[in-house]
Amino acid sequence: MDMGAGGFALKLFGDPRLIGPDGSDRTPRLRKAFCLLAYLALQPNGQARRERLIGLLWGDRGQAQAQGSLRHALLELRQSLGDQADDLLIADRLSVRLDTQALAVDALGMDRLLAVGTAEAVLQASAGWVGDLLDGAASPGTAFDHWLEAERASRQAAILHALEKSVTEAEGSGRDRDIEALARALLRVDPAHERGHRALIDLHARKGAIAAALRQFEQCRKALAQSLDIEPSAELRSHVDTLRRRQSAPSGSAIRVMPHRTPVVAVFIQPAIGPPELVRDLSQLLEDELVTALSRYRTFSTRLIASPQQAAEAGPYLLRIGLRHDGAACRYGLRLCDTATNLQYLVEVLTFPLAADLVSVLPGLASFAHRVDYVVRTARVPQLGETAEAYDLWLAGDRMVETFSSEAFDAAIPLLNRAASADPGFARPLSGLASIELSWQQLVPGARCDPETLAHATRLARDAIAIDPWDSHGHIIAAWAYLRQRMPEQARRHFEQGRALNPDDPMTLIACAEGLAHLGSIDDAIRCGERALEIHPAPPAYFYWYLAVACTHAGAYERALTLTRLGPETVPELIAWRAVALASSGRAMEAVAAGEEFFQRLGRSWGGEEPFTRERALRWLDEVVLIPDESRRRQFVDAVSRITSSRGGSVLYRQPQRTMNPILLR
Repeated sequence: MDMGAGGFALKLFGDPRLIGPDGSDRTPRLRKAFCLLAYLALQPNGQARRERLIGLLWGDRGQAQAQGSLRHALLELRQSLGDQADDLLIADRLSVRLDTQALAVDALGMDRLLAVGTAEAVLQASAGWVGDLLDGAASPGTAFDHWLEAERASRQAAILHALEKSVTEAEGSGRDRDIEALARALLRVDPAHERGHRALIDLHARKGAIAAALRQFEQCRKALAQSLDIEPSAELRSHVDTLRRRQSAPSGSAIRVMPHRTPVVAVFIQPAIGPPELVRDLSQLLEDELVTALSRYRTFSTRLIASPQQAAEAGPYLLRIGLRHDGAACRYGLRLCDTATNLQYLVEVLTFPLAADLVSVLPGLASFAHRVDYVVRTARVPQLGETAEAYDLWLAGDRMVETFSSEAFDAAIPLLNRAASADPGFARPLSGLASIELSWQQLVPGARCDPETLAHATRLARDAIAIDPWDSHGHIIAAWAYLRQRMPEQARRHFEQGRALNPDDPMTLIACAEGLAHLGSIDDAIRCGERALEIHPAPPAYFYWYLAVACTHAGAYERALTLTRLGPETVPELIAWRAVALASSGRAMEAVAAGEEFFQRLGRSWGGEEPFTRERALRWLDEVVLIPDESRRRQFVDAVSRITSSRGGSVLYRQPQRTMNPILLR
């Protein structure tokens, strides 16, 4: 996002943070100080009376204590703003004002674009919607929550209204390209927005792509069921029935559209054991949170059942959950088993005090949900009908891609192509093919990746997103495609969208770890990478590679070196990162050895059209390293070059100027 006149930027959508003039994270340590900053930024003229701020953030304290807390929060903000604090934050006896003219605030920039009202401006505004306002910020109190809820609703209503209006105008003037872009933006803000789905359905139908229109209707139906537990309107259902009648096979019979089917995990909630007044509400709350965590995964669907006997009809997996209160603590049991054989896959008991702090329980539920996903991904999928073939083919290809070798890629490509043909409504094969095209050059030293290949990979990723906008994998692959093309803002947007869609998926998180590190968001990258290793039950080797790169960017060289030893042996680039980490930590002789190993490995496996030389090897490295900033990328490649020529005797790679939080590193 753009910086204000004072060089500071305040990001309130998606991952909230304060960004300093040098790009560093200046977010205040105290959450109430940041909430105070956000509130001021969204007030007229950036101003609020002290009484209002006290009531909003410290209303549960006495007057003297609340005033002291406000002073402490203002001091914290001044420390974050540094030398410019006196210019940006003005406080007197009655009020506090933030100079929003000198501070770039993404929400205010969005307001200005919506006020312009053109399709281009509205699209630009919607691109900034990468999550709810202050998404993920810890609640400072009830009064602030009420204000935030109203602010979120108002802002979402404003952008949805602007998008709806622009879609209608584009439809009236027949601007198909604008219709598609605006409708997809509408669905990014609200995936269950029927108007956005209707616009795309009509657009496909006008182009004669009836099958695509029907797939869009299926996405609409699923989104409405998941978000609102309702069916599409009678008008839209009638409209789609008309389209179905228009679609005919050569024989004259209607074509049957089969949505992609995934294995079902049947969930049976056993009656809670304990005093009803203590366990009833808690049991319902935990059930809701677990089902929500399970619903994030696209490899299976979840269905609640009334008795275990219904599990065999529902699907191949039965998950039993139950709460027990024994007078000293609460225990929440979870057991996943096979409905046909009763084979037990997972069992876990979460124990917590009677006065449960839900925040402390949620990570356990999220971790268990991920392990359910892992069981489903690695177990053989039962035959579910026509589209089970597509799922089996994709899963086999996906497992091969994870090994990160050229032989595995060769074997995976025909499987993914067959999966895409078997089920055109299944997005994962397309994004899988895109990832192979983007990764091939890293595995074959000297190979070139021409612009046509990058463009084709980008189209595959975008097609996957069009089929399933809620699958984080498509957004992550699109982010890699844009990173390969040195388009950092587009890459960052898709990384953030992917993480917002599936924040507990380790594959998504580990991709964000390397991608965000290359983009300069080091602390965020480390958090993603360490969390991915924490929650994946059996991390593939490339997990350690991606996090090692992020740690090298962070200057955490010992951690990076530990990780590189666990990374895939098939990736020459990883040896270069190891050499730089060794040189930068002062281990000169080991750095020289690693540098020589890098060049020797490239020489043995060189696949370029021209003969191997060190100069050509370095040009190849410059192409495959995904740092979009030209000067930083050149600095890294030059560091690799100088390691052997200078005997690795100096610190060769400087990280972006920043302050590393040591708590983020293990």
